[in-house]
Amino acid sequence: MSRPPTVWLTRASMLLVLLAIMLVSGPARAHEFRPALLRLTELADASGQGGGRFDLRLVAPALSTAGAIGEGDLTPIVPAHCELGQLRLDCGSQGLIGELGVAGLDRHPVDVIVELRFVDGTQVTAVLGPDQPTMTLDGTSDGTSGGADNDGVFADYVALGIEHILLGPDHLLFVFGLVLLVRAAGRNTRTLLWTVTAFTLAHSITLAAATLELVHVPGPPVEAGIALSILLLARELACGQTDETARDSPLLSVNESTKVSASGREALARAENSWSWRYPWVVAFGFGLLHGFGFAGALSEVGLPQGQIPLALLGFNVGVELGQLGVVALLLVLLAGGRALAGAVGLSEKTARLATRAPIWAMGGLAFAWTLDRVLGFWG
Repeated sequence: MSRPPTVWLTRASMLLVLLAIMLVSGPARAHEFRPALLRLTELADASGQGGGRFDLRLVAPALSTAGAIGEGDLTPIVPAHCELGQLRLDCGSQGLIGELGVAGLDRHPVDVIVELRFVDGTQVTAVLGPDQPTMTLDGTSDGTSGGADNDGVFADYVALGIEHILLGPDHLLFVFGLVLLVRAAGRNTRTLLWTVTAFTLAHSITLAAATLELVHVPGPPVEAGIALSILLLARELACGQTDETARDSPLLSVNESTKVSASGREALARAENSWSWRYPWVVAFGFGLLHGFGFAGALSEVGLPQGQIPLALLGFNVGVELGQLGVVALLLVLLAGGRALAGAVGLSEKTARLATRAPIWAMGGLAFAWTLDRVLGFWG
């Protein structure tokens, strides 16, 4: 006897959820985005002037999109007349003029924040990447032929913010949960935008506070808390889901006349009385404060350009907001497409509800695995 399509859909959904958990949960860590840092600090000679000698630090992240970054995979590129020793760069009387950058970005595509600090107080900041692994230093007042100015720093950090949100699986999953929550609560797109913006505003506050060293929170508990926030959000979504709940779903719009059982009405009433469903922007703001400490943990490993920290932070947060809004727009398109497809193929209400539950199962499963992994990491 052939099994009904609903049975196959349920089993296929569960299989996809388990597969996603196995593939993602093991290596997943919060904020895998880690730019590299190339910092050169000029050393004063006996007279207190710059003598063409620099302290050089190249700090590489542990991972790139191509995998683990080993020792020596990323190396400094220095002007030909300069001599590079262990943590020292000697450019002699010619000074720091020529090509400066990082080799190996073709194999490990990461961004590189370059910071130059001269004895006379001049500071130059730039961002390099696989498409532009070097910069030209020509001895002008700003240090580069490209003119590293405030506009350039702002644009560079906007790009870093967009990249951060797109490469942060836990942040993306939380934003995905917010979209589902607002839609399930029957709110409009304007409410959704305010909810996402509240999330950005909150993590901007704690990111700035942590970066300026006004507040310090250890990294491991923050990462575990971020995973737990996703798990709690998934729970809120699951509590409002029953086979008979008369609530709009991403794939199905239930007619108001649809018969709802006592258990369905009870689940719906619990959801509607929940703060998460009634005030999603408050939940987004509250958990956003926690996520901001996670962002700060990523940036603290490489630092921000001295003298331009406010501008860099503003650019980074603008980039995060743009990235989030782009993700939200894509999700709305996909959800609308899923609803249209469900209507075109004639899915039953029960089958459609099972399909809408699958993302919540996956979200909760991944969040649980991340929480367990990060808590166990306290003793690792």
